[in-house]
Amino acid sequence: MGKLSTIKPRIATIDTRRGAPVAVQRIRGGRLDKIRQRIMLRDGYTCQVCGRVSVDLIVDHIQPLHLGGQETDTNRQAICPEPCHRLKNEQEEKERG
Repeated sequence: MGKLSTIKPRIATIDTRRGAPVAVQRIRGGRLDKIRQRIMLRDGYTCQVCGRVSVDLIVDHIQPLHLGGQETDTNRQAICPEPCHRLKNEQEEKERG
C-alpha cells in the first residue's frame, strides 16, 4: 500500500456571508476546544451580556474578525446563543448596512 498523504484542512479566507476578505484566519478543531474551555472557566460559565449562568453558552468574538477583531482571549466572551448572540449579530448587521 502506498504512502498516505497528509490532508490539510482548508481555512476560509473569504467571509462567505459578504464575500469580503477575512482579517484573521479562524481557529478550528482541538485548539478551538481548548480556547472555549479556557474562556468558559475565565467567565465562570456566565453570559457576559445578560449575566445568565449556564453550560450552554458559546464563545463569541467581542469585535468580529471581519471588522478587525483579533483571535485573542481578550476579544472573546461567553455569551448566550439566544437571545444575546442573535441580538448582537442583528446589531452588527445593521451597522454594516
